[in-house]
Amino acid sequence: MVNLKIIESSISDVVKLIEKNNGPAYSNIADQYLPIGPQTLKDHKLDWDRVYQSLIENLFQLSLGKRDRASLKEEVLESFRNSRDTRELVDIFDQLYLSSNAINNITPLAYLVSNKATLTSRTKTMINIVQGLLTSPLSDKLISSGNNPLESLLIDKIQQLCKTKTFNEDNVTYLPFLAKAFSKDIKTLTKNPSYFLSELEGFINIYTFLYLTQLTKHLCIPSNRYQTPTAKPLYFILETERASKERHECNQFGYDHLFSKTNGIALYLFPYLGYLSQLSQEPSWMLINDNNLYPKVNQFNQCIGQLFDEGYRYEDSLQARQLTLALICKNKYSIKHQEKMQIRKSLKYLKKYSQQSLLLIEKRQVNILF
Repeated sequence: MVNLKIIESSISDVVKLIEKNNGPAYSNIADQYLPIGPQTLKDHKLDWDRVYQSLIENLFQLSLGKRDRASLKEEVLESFRNSRDTRELVDIFDQLYLSSNAINNITPLAYLVSNKATLTSRTKTMINIVQGLLTSPLSDKLISSGNNPLESLLIDKIQQLCKTKTFNEDNVTYLPFLAKAFSKDIKTLTKNPSYFLSELEGFINIYTFLYLTQLTKHLCIPSNRYQTPTAKPLYFILETERASKERHECNQFGYDHLFSKTNGIALYLFPYLGYLSQLSQEPSWMLINDNNLYPKVNQFNQCIGQLFDEGYRYEDSLQARQLTLALICKNKYSIKHQEKMQIRKSLKYLKKYSQQSLLLIEKRQVNILF
């Protein structure tokens, strides 16, 4: 059952704006599932190191707490100084691994250090998205052997400083099929530590791109929006190639289909997510089976129409459709058939009025806040 507190709060906020006749103050926020906006990558201020850190913590269920690179270095070197077997190797550990980024090439534990910087809202969103793509932690133990005895000693020492961290199961992903593939792929990578370390950042880059493109195709195409998400085609060609009109898939479902500046469907991703975030924190495909939400959606859409002086017809509302359906079903159909018809009408309604409210928002060019 969907928590109604969010939509009730949204209705209350819109009612207050109606009372103040202050339509331009309506704000559209989509920061739960969308980690980027129209700014440049530099302006986003995404802290990828913290994203990697959260993923490694969840994957291996280990944490170095709030240690930054400098404090980790001091603790490791001090521990080596206090050991008769390693005190003469302190300078070697320092120069070869700890005073450079070479440590990142020998163990994923190096990603557990924190830079202590305050997380931006976009970084928090990206962390939640990546954590949501990981469905379960790694069942195998971390491979602690390095390429030589020095590396093995260093990895073992860092691992001794780690504490066990509980896997975060609270994050919900919009795209379960992608989470399944992500989890399988990253666990396969961990079987070869050196390959895992060399490809981790590229791996996150490609899955971030897949997340954004598949989310766009799921939400911005009406027939997909309230269905359980499945992988949708997206075709690519080489930059040196030209796609003729005969290459239908490339022209119809290629990169420009999503990201064209004139008619790309990605332009509508933010307003769709913004509208749906006013209804619930749950993904859109999880809303359709909750009949308790529909009357509130009707009420919210009616308030949006009133706020922007747009018409709202009662005969198109869910209540009117349900009443008509009930009268028809009472005389002609079985209860089982009636339930099926009601589900179909409810689905059609929610698709229609989600679109209607979004068009109202876009038409009046309200204050959209990223």
